[in-house]
Amino acid sequence: MDGQNYDAYNHRDDGSDKLSYSTALWHLMKFIWSTGMLIVPYAFQNIGWLMALGILVIMIGLTTVGLHVMFNSMYALCCRHRVPYLNIHAALQQSINEGPLRLRSFSKYSRAILDFILVIYYFGLSATYVMFIAEVIKQFVDYYYYEIDLWIYIYLMAGLLLIVQLLQAFKSMVLWIMIPIAFSHLGSYNK
Repeated sequence: MDGQNYDAYNHRDDGSDKLSYSTALWHLMKFIWSTGMLIVPYAFQNIGWLMALGILVIMIGLTTVGLHVMFNSMYALCCRHRVPYLNIHAALQQSINEGPLRLRSFSKYSRAILDFILVIYYFGLSATYVMFIAEVIKQFVDYYYYEIDLWIYIYLMAGLLLIVQLLQAFKSMVLWIMIPIAFSHLGSYNK
């Protein structure tokens, strides 16, 4: 199919039931800021400002290029097949089906592979929270009880975080969000 005269953006619904652009941007910035406020000072402290700044610039560049390639490819697929929208799973499956012949057999596994990659990605992003919360809990327990190695707290937090990430109903995560907030408040009193 030829999508030269088709603009996918013009054929989408009005989006009245979706997030507005400003609300979506606010959620994205809130996620970036909250992660950045935790990990950037920690990285700068541990590896030095020059190395941390270099890695930060490289990661921002790779993320920007990767997102542009992904969104432009998804838009091109929408135009080529004359559909207003493809979610990320459908876009990946369609890309594999139109790609090299030797990769087409992976099409049926694309959803599972993508979900696995996204879980690993979000787990990596959440590693900042794991480190931060584990250190806060360690400080609290060390002050009031006895010293335990930081890695034990990291493993416990990572296990809990993995279980939470595998939940399908996100409304049930509200209680889990309160636990790290409580620990961070408890840890701040101990200074």
